[in-house]
Amino acid sequence: MSHGGFVQSLAFSPDSKLLASIAQSSNLKLWDVATEQAVAERNNTQLGGGPQVAFSPDGILLVADDSGTVRVLKVPSLVEYTNFPGKRPSFLSAGTEVIYIRDGAIRRRDLKSHNEKVVGTDWNVGRVAISPDRRLWAASGGELTSSVRVWNADRPDQFTELSRHVQMIWSLCFSPDGRWLASGSWDGTNRIGSMTDPRQPAVSLVAHNGSAWAAAFSPDGRTLATGGDDNTIRLWQLASFQQAATLREHTASVTGLAFSPDGRLLASGSGDGTVRIWRAPALDEIKSSEVLGIRR
Repeated sequence: MSHGGFVQSLAFSPDSKLLASIAQSSNLKLWDVATEQAVAERNNTQLGGGPQVAFSPDGILLVADDSGTVRVLKVPSLVEYTNFPGKRPSFLSAGTEVIYIRDGAIRRRDLKSHNEKVVGTDWNVGRVAISPDRRLWAASGGELTSSVRVWNADRPDQFTELSRHVQMIWSLCFSPDGRWLASGSWDGTNRIGSMTDPRQPAVSLVAHNGSAWAAAFSPDGRTLATGGDDNTIRLWQLASFQQAATLREHTASVTGLAFSPDGRLLASGSGDGTVRIWRAPALDEIKSSEVLGIRR
């Protein structure tokens, strides 16, 4: 699937039927997963680094970065519903609140009342992740910051700071059960930290030659997919933290990854301007093969 541009963020709709992709300095596209055809497209202005896209839990709305503006769009038309200043947006579970970053702080906005509040932080935030049960929040610092803070949602002023990488963190995500937090960095590593006890040393995966741009957990929580500068996607078994398979078809850095909610598919975006959809292998399949050329 040809997107064009440097594809940096992907998101499946809750029913796994649509896929949204967004590229730096390019546009936003909405794809029909079954036909792999674009059903809607929206041209953005010049985007900054790391644009992000996410569906609401009911699949009715989509949020996307656009040059320091968060745009809330209707699905599937991509007609604008509202917008406000900010970047790297995502939805809270109820779907009526958007989490995003502005002026280095995490903010949450109610889409009905338009009320906004700042989540307590004195940090220049670069990335935000929230556990599926919304109990834990995590944030990485902005440029030149290599650590992560984790806190309970009701106690944002009481956090644990994790020293995780030696270069800037580019991806941050919780496992579906909230037990693990994965990060990817320009230092070429992905790290997996236990949220049962965040003070325990994180497991470091020497995942990619060059930067590790993307990470995504499978919905069953058994596999972590990572993407990096070596043009590969690597699949890791969480039970052993061992690499199980390598997917090779991109011709440039893999910078976006997303599993479909039903667990059947894995989507990848790359600097080669393409979006690829793979049949997500089960653990018994990835144990039996080092390299899986399994585009759906």
